[in-house]
Amino acid sequence: MKIKFLSLVIISVLILISCNDDPNVFDITWEGTWMSEKNYDERGTFTFNLQIEYEELSGTITIPGMGIENLEVVGDADKEYANIGTDMDFSDKDNEIDFSSFIGVFPENLDSDTKAKGTYTNEVTGDHGCWYCKYEDRNDFSSISSVPLDPSIWNIKDICFDGENLWVLEVDTEAVAIYKVDAGNGNVMETFGVPGIIYHPNGLTWDGSNLWCVGDGSLYKLDNSCSVESSVPFEEGGWYLTYVSGSLWSIVGSFLMSEDKLSEINPSNGNIESSFGFYSRNLGGLVSDGTNLWASFSYNQYDWNVIRKLNLEGDIIEKYNSPCYTPRVLACDGSFLYCIGFDISSSEKRIFKLGI
Repeated sequence: MKIKFLSLVIISVLILISCNDDPNVFDITWEGTWMSEKNYDERGTFTFNLQIEYEELSGTITIPGMGIENLEVVGDADKEYANIGTDMDFSDKDNEIDFSSFIGVFPENLDSDTKAKGTYTNEVTGDHGCWYCKYEDRNDFSSISSVPLDPSIWNIKDICFDGENLWVLEVDTEAVAIYKVDAGNGNVMETFGVPGIIYHPNGLTWDGSNLWCVGDGSLYKLDNSCSVESSVPFEEGGWYLTYVSGSLWSIVGSFLMSEDKLSEINPSNGNIESSFGFYSRNLGGLVSDGTNLWASFSYNQYDWNVIRKLNLEGDIIEKYNSPCYTPRVLACDGSFLYCIGFDISSSEKRIFKLGI
């Protein structure tokens, strides 16, 4: 069989893009097209599925038009360099196909439009050609709208939605405050001081009738004037907070992001009911839609400006393109996510409303 095959050199690019929360294991799917430069009528599409585990590359390529299914690819990955521009050469002994490429990709450019291109050769048949590949492993939100956030709010720790308004927790070097913000225009409606007994507040959520705040050593239940109604010890400490069907969820654990856990907490006693490993580097926000969790990342596991949908076991269900740079915090009303981040065109801090 004449196998004019486009190469998969996407390999170097792939090192930069991933959807697995283990920092050493990445699974990626690319979609692409190939064309013979000897016979321009010979062309087709292909998929490339790759797993990068530590320093090993493995995966399969399927090219229906060429009769190739699950062609295995193996190789070495040098993940020491985040900005990759490396020649990669591989071969398949059974089919005697060689393929190679040169790819340079930088993390700040990674998004759903990231592309790769290269050449392939088949020394047995003398065929050669080119290929083009695009990373399309994300969804877009069904609708996107935004309003400017009141510029007086700057160092935001967390937000939540009470069914009508947003509540914003701000912590800076001079003061700690909770703002009630009009979700429709981004203006501050009321400002509340955080009670002094709440030490280092790191997360805020709404349970349907009350606010909850997590600080060093305790969980606090607040009324609508942000006064403490009750508290329970929570020695593990946590950051970000969301409410799911009677339970609170927060990131707890060490300050080594690879060892953090996303934990379900009993709000009546502060006990951890369940937890799973959660790689939280550059986590911007965490919220529940009532069934699943959503987490935003400015840059994580080689995902750039991404919002992930997770089940309550920590498995990634879907990934979405963030409409803003450095998506910081998340709130949800069941049908829409609210995300605060910088507008891509103006760099203005805005509240984005995202249809889910």
